[in-house]
Amino acid sequence: SFPGLANGGYTVTPSRAGYVFSPPNLSVTVSGTNVTGRNFTATLSTYSISGNVSGAESVTVTLSGAASATTTTDTSGNYSFPGLANGSYAVTPFKIGYVFSPANLQVTVSGADVPGQDFNAGPVMVSAGLYHTFALWTDGELWAWGANSAGQLGDGSTDQRLSPVRVGTGVTALAGGDYHSLAMSTDGSLWVWGNNHFGQLGLGSDSVPGPSSPVKIYNGYSFASVAAGGAHSLALRTNGTLWSFGDNLQGQLGIGFSLADSPSPVVVGDGFAKVAGGSCHSLAIKADGTLWAWGDNFHGQLGDGSTTTRAFPVQIGSGFVAVAAGGDHSLAIRADGTLWAWGDNLSGQVGDGSTMSRLLPVQIGTGFAAVAAGWQHSLAIKTDGTLWAWGGNLAGQLGDGSTTGRLLPVQIGTGFVAVAAGEQHTVAAKSDGTLWTWGYNSNGQLGVGSISELINPTPRQVQF
Repeated sequence: SFPGLANGGYTVTPSRAGYVFSPPNLSVTVSGTNVTGRNFTATLSTYSISGNVSGAESVTVTLSGAASATTTTDTSGNYSFPGLANGSYAVTPFKIGYVFSPANLQVTVSGADVPGQDFNAGPVMVSAGLYHTFALWTDGELWAWGANSAGQLGDGSTDQRLSPVRVGTGVTALAGGDYHSLAMSTDGSLWVWGNNHFGQLGLGSDSVPGPSSPVKIYNGYSFASVAAGGAHSLALRTNGTLWSFGDNLQGQLGIGFSLADSPSPVVVGDGFAKVAGGSCHSLAIKADGTLWAWGDNFHGQLGDGSTTTRAFPVQIGSGFVAVAAGGDHSLAIRADGTLWAWGDNLSGQVGDGSTMSRLLPVQIGTGFAAVAAGWQHSLAIKTDGTLWAWGGNLAGQLGDGSTTGRLLPVQIGTGFVAVAAGEQHTVAAKSDGTLWTWGYNSNGQLGVGSISELINPTPRQVQF
């Protein structure tokens, strides 16, 4: 209302930040009487934030700040958040197994769309042997640190390393056993180094010492992934054929007990997609989602309802997408995100609130995307990036700031995309590209430059 006006011509124009009006203004003539009914319709102005994520498919992108939303990149890597009012926002990408540059973007919307908010994604992988640790970074560079008495770091020496040393480049997958290591390169070739006492390097003999630098094996074959047990190895070819070699005392090669060990590869079977090696047992998921297990079963770590050692693969269940093998226990995730565990539970590493060994898989929780198993501790990352840990904790390997064992999962932190467990230590990567370790540090396996502190129950950042 505008009272007290004399006769004459006027223009009425509404205005408020963030709104558009219909009509934008009105011309009004006052001539001896009040003029009413000069109405407008206000509509909130909305804009969009959009961009692209290169280097990874189906990335989850989260918007926070003046509004909250979540979306997934399309087949071209594009994302968009429409319908936004003016204000300040943060855009954060996330996917298990990847780090992002930049880690997030701060965006201000002020009367216009904001395109071009782009990210680059790079794969990251971590692995841990008994007392040594690996990190595979976005540029394909492999870094190693910790115990090296058998040349398991692959740096050409047997010197213990308290900080990360560069082993090589062009690496796409890796695995650390007790004292040996394996890696796969961008061309699908397989490389091995470290202890070979049981033929776990697949060199055709069990000659020792093994090489302290990576050695290429099986020329002409292409591999998709690798796994290392205590003293045995698993190599999955791109055609789905699973090979094994090394120690077979408990049937962990999956070919019967005809050989005590095999320094040359033996065929376990076909149709496999993912593999994991425990101390003396093996696990694998086929392309159809069925889970298979073989080897030592004294604690029920195979999950077949018995404690009978199996020298050939036995089917445990179906619908699985991820698996991990610990000392004498096992973890697996189904396609619906449910987490299952079984085997030795003396330290609560199964995570069901008890210390009773489980001969069959028991459900631990939901919403999980990645798992790792140490000697007597377990870790898992949820789809929201939160990291959870449970089981033995004498060396602080759970990372919760204490040395108290946990019978149920406890949250350790957020923003994690990869995790691996050694005997009593843990290594994990965050989506912002930082690397963290905690637990036992007897051989420098935490990579923090010193062994003055043997036990580190709180995550510490590793510097490259």
